[in-house]
Amino acid sequence: MYAKRELMNDDALVFVEESVKISAEADNPWHILIVDDDEGIHTVTKLALDSVVINNRPLSFTSVYSAGEAKELLATRQDFCLVFLDVVMEHDQAGLEVVEYIRQVLENHMIRVIIRTGEPGAAPERMIIDNYDINDYKEKTELNVTRLYTSVRSSLLQYEQISNLYDYQYDLESVIEEKVKEMQVQEAALFESSKHAQMGELLSMIAHQWRQPLSRIGAVISQMQLGISLETMKTEEMTGLLGTAEDYVQNLSKIIKDFQNLYFPEENKNYLAVNSMIENSINLLADSLSEQGTKVDLNLNLEKVPELNIELKQVFMNIIKNAFDQIVKKQVTDGTIDIRVFNDEKSLYVEVEDNAGAEGDVLDQSLFEPYVSNAEEKHGKGLGLYVCKMIVEKHCKGKISVKPGTAGACFTVVLPLNDSESKTDIFV
Repeated sequence: MYAKRELMNDDALVFVEESVKISAEADNPWHILIVDDDEGIHTVTKLALDSVVINNRPLSFTSVYSAGEAKELLATRQDFCLVFLDVVMEHDQAGLEVVEYIRQVLENHMIRVIIRTGEPGAAPERMIIDNYDINDYKEKTELNVTRLYTSVRSSLLQYEQISNLYDYQYDLESVIEEKVKEMQVQEAALFESSKHAQMGELLSMIAHQWRQPLSRIGAVISQMQLGISLETMKTEEMTGLLGTAEDYVQNLSKIIKDFQNLYFPEENKNYLAVNSMIENSINLLADSLSEQGTKVDLNLNLEKVPELNIELKQVFMNIIKNAFDQIVKKQVTDGTIDIRVFNDEKSLYVEVEDNAGAEGDVLDQSLFEPYVSNAEEKHGKGLGLYVCKMIVEKHCKGKISVKPGTAGACFTVVLPLNDSESKTDIFV
C-alpha cells in the first residue's frame, strides 16, 4: 500500500510505503522551520512533504510568519536542520536579515537555508547567491512536489554530512586535547626525573673530588699518629702537617660552598648573575679538569652582567661537563674549553666550545631529545641535554643549539633580554 499526495502543479512523484513510515524513527525527526507570511505556503509545504522519510527519519515542521518570530525561535532552538525562508515579509529584505542573523550572529553554519520568494524582483537570485550564505534559491511558482522533495532531500543529507564532520572534529579535538594533557604530565615527570638523575651525577662527581683531599687528610693524621706514638715528631713538623690538613679542609669547604651557591642559592632568590653561574660550574669541575690537564677560558664581553633564571645554572653545568666528557672520551691531552658570554640589544649569548673534534653524531640536534647520548656508557645519561633544552626553551623562552666549532663542538644558548619570564631584564 502507498500513501500518495498530489499537490503543487499536479506533480505527484513522491511515494512512501506505509510500512517504512511506521518504522521511521519518530523520536528523531528532521526539524524544518518554515518562515513565510503566507499561511497557504505553510499548508502546502507540510502536505507535500508529510509522508516523506529520509534515512529512516520523518520530517517535523515548525511554522513562524515573520522574520522577528524566526529570530526569536532560532535564538532558543538549535535543532533545526533546514529553514524555508521567504524574503519579503515585514519588509523587502526581512528574510535576508534572518540569513545574516543565522550566519553572523548565531554563527550557525550547519543549518541549511533555502530561499523561497514569490517576488524575485525584490531579491534577485544572483545578488542573493553572491552576497548571502544560502544553500538554494527557488521561486515559489517553480516549486512542484518533485523539485521540493529533491531540494529537501539534498539539503538534509548535506546537513547530516556536515553534522558528522563536526562531531568527528569535536571527537578528534577531544582526543588531541587528552593526549596533549597526557604528554604534558609525562613530560613534567620526565623533566623532574631528569633533574634528579643529573643531580645524582653531580653528587657522584663531587664525591670523586672529595676522595683525594680526604685521603690526604687521612695520610696526615696517620703520619701524626705515628710520630706521636714514636715520640719523634717535632712541634714545627706537627704544625706544618696541621697546616696541610687545614688546606685540604678549606678545599672541601670550597667545593661544598660552590655546590651550595649553584644549586641551593639564598632563600627566595630566583635569579643569579651569569658569571657566578658559570664560575661556580667551573669550580665544581676544577679537580677533574686539573687531573685531565684541561684548561677553561672564560671570556665575558658584557657592559652589564645580567642575572638569569636560577634554573639556567643546571644548563651551564651540563654543557660544560658535556664538553669535558668529550675531551676525556677522545683522550685529548691538551684539552681546552672556551666559554664566551656576550650580548646585543635583544639577546644574551653563551657559547661553550671544546677541542675534542666534531663528528656528525656529536652535532646531531637529536642530542637534545631524551635518552640520546654521545657517551659510550650511559648509566642514567642521555637526559642532561634534554633538561637543558626544556629549561632554555620552555622555561626561559630562549634557544639552544650545537654546531661545528674551530676544533670541536660548539653549544650556543641564546636568551632574550628584557623578558620578565626569563628574568634577564635584571642587571647587577
